Amino acid sequence: MGLMLVGMAGFLVGFLGAALETIYKVNLK
Repeated sequence: MGLMLVGMAGFLVGFLGAALETIYKVNLK
């Protein structure tokens, strides 16, 4: 169960990071 939570947390962090990077690049234009 612990590994599952860590995997989900890592996935959410990666997803949010990609979303923020996309928004950042769009705002630069």
